[in-house]
Amino acid sequence: MSLLSSLSDLDSLRENASSVNNITRSGNLDIVASTASGGNVPICHIVNFMPFSLVDENGHRTVYNEDSTLESGVAVMLAAQHLNAGDGRVVPEVAGLSDRCPIRFTVEWMDTEFIERTAVNSAIELTDRRLPEREPCAITGALRSAVSIPSSLITGLRGYPQVSGVSTSASLDDKNLYPLFGRTVPSDAGTAVAAVLYMRNVLGIRYIAMVHTSDAYGTAYARGMNDAIAEHAPDMTIFSFILRFGANKEEVKNTVTQLKQTECMYFFGVLFDGDADAVLKEAVKQGIAGDGRHNWIFGDGVGSVDERTGIHRDSDLARAYQGTLATMAAGSSDELADAMREIGDSAEDLDYIKSVLPRYRGRSDGEARLIHSDLVDASSFLSAQKLWDGFMYDAAIAVGLSACAAARNNDADGTTYLDGTEHFSAMVNGVTFSGATGSVAFDPSTGSREAASASFEIVNFVENTDFDDGSGTMRFKAVQTHIFQNGEWTSLLPVTFYDGTSDIPPYLP
Repeated sequence: MSLLSSLSDLDSLRENASSVNNITRSGNLDIVASTASGGNVPICHIVNFMPFSLVDENGHRTVYNEDSTLESGVAVMLAAQHLNAGDGRVVPEVAGLSDRCPIRFTVEWMDTEFIERTAVNSAIELTDRRLPEREPCAITGALRSAVSIPSSLITGLRGYPQVSGVSTSASLDDKNLYPLFGRTVPSDAGTAVAAVLYMRNVLGIRYIAMVHTSDAYGTAYARGMNDAIAEHAPDMTIFSFILRFGANKEEVKNTVTQLKQTECMYFFGVLFDGDADAVLKEAVKQGIAGDGRHNWIFGDGVGSVDERTGIHRDSDLARAYQGTLATMAAGSSDELADAMREIGDSAEDLDYIKSVLPRYRGRSDGEARLIHSDLVDASSFLSAQKLWDGFMYDAAIAVGLSACAAARNNDADGTTYLDGTEHFSAMVNGVTFSGATGSVAFDPSTGSREAASASFEIVNFVENTDFDDGSGTMRFKAVQTHIFQNGEWTSLLPVTFYDGTSDIPPYLP
C-alpha cells in the first residue's frame, strides 16, 4: 500500500499533460489539464533544498545523510500527501483541506551539497525555469543558515516563498534582504536565551568558553548568546572564539589551545558535526575533554550524535562525547513517526522515493546514477523520527495551508491564481496550526516561528549499553533530560556526566 500515492499520480498527470502542452502558468501555480476529470488541476510545486551529498576538493562525491536529510525530505513529501488528501492525522487543521482547496502539491528534491555556491546555482536554475519544465511555487529548506541566506535572497527577489525548518541564524530575520523567507523553527535569538538560562539557572555556571563556526549560523548564535547573557545572566562571563567552517587541523589545534588557556571547566560549541568532531578529538589530546573534569555543551548543529555509527569504543571521540549535552528546539509527534514508518514498510513508496532522488553523472562516463539506494533500502530507514523531520514536515504544511488561504480566482479565465508575496503574507500573518512540533505561529515582522510557540530541550549523550555488534564499535543514545516551556526549564531525568554520576561539576578548577 502506498502512502505517497497522490504525489506519483500528480507526477504522471503533469507528465502526460506536458506531452500535449496542456499546462499553463497562473502566478506561481501550474494549471494542468486533466482528461480524467475534464477540468484543470492547480499544482503548487514544492522544491526541497537539502544536502544529500558532499563533493571534496578533488571532485569526489560521497553520500551525505549525517543530519538525516533524506528522512526530512520524506517528511516534506508526507506533508504534501496529507495536504492533497486532506489527511489530518498529524495536523488537525489539514483535515478536509482537499474539499476546501483546489490546489494540489508535488515535491522535488535539489541537492545543495552543504555549500553556498551550489545552492545559489540551484536557486538560479530553478527560478529560471519556464514551461514545460516544472516551475516552483515555494521552496522548503535549506539546512545551513549560510546556505539559506544566499538562496533565499534569490528566491525572495524572484517571488517565491522559502520556508526552512532548520536554518536558525537571526540574520534571516531581515525582511529587507530576505522578504519571503520564513521558518518553523525559532531563530538563534530564542534558542540562545533558553541555553543561557539552562547554563546559569540549572547548572549554576558563571564562566564558560564558547567556540563557534564562522558562518552565519555560528555568528548569529554567538551574538544571541552574548545578548542573552547581558539580559538574563549579567553575572555570567563568556569567552568567545571563532573557528572557520571546515577548519584544518592547525586551525583546530590553535583554537583548542585558546579554549584551554581560559581555564574554564565548561565549553559551549556552536559547530556542525565535522568541526565538532575535530575540536573534541583535539580537546582530548589537550586534556579538556573526556577527562571527567571538563564538560561540553553544544547547540543544535551536533544533534545527530546518537545516529552515528563506526565510533570505536576506545577512541578519543567516544570518550569526548560521553556525558555531553546539547540544547535544541524540541519537536516530536507519534503520529508523524507512525506515518513515516508506514512509508518505510511500503516497497512502492520506497521505489517512488528512489525515483525522485537526485542523480549524479559519473566523472568517467557521464552516466546519471542513483547513489542513495543503500540508505533507502536499509531496514533502519524511516524506522524512527529524526531531529528535523517534524520541523520540515511543518514547513511544508505551512506552505500548503498558506497557499490555500492566499489563492484566488483569476478574473481573466477563472483559473486559480497564487501570488508569491501574498502567499508568504498569508503564512506569517494568518496561519497557525497544531503541528508535528507543537503549536506553530509566525512573527509577521521576521517570518520566524515565535519562540513562545516552540519548546526547547536538553539531550544528554551517553553510551548505548544495549548495543554490541562484536566489532568493537559503540553507539550513543540521546536522553531528553530537560524541557523548556513558558520561560522555565523543567527536569525530566537526571543528567549523566562523563563520570557516570549526576553530580553537577564545578565551573571553576
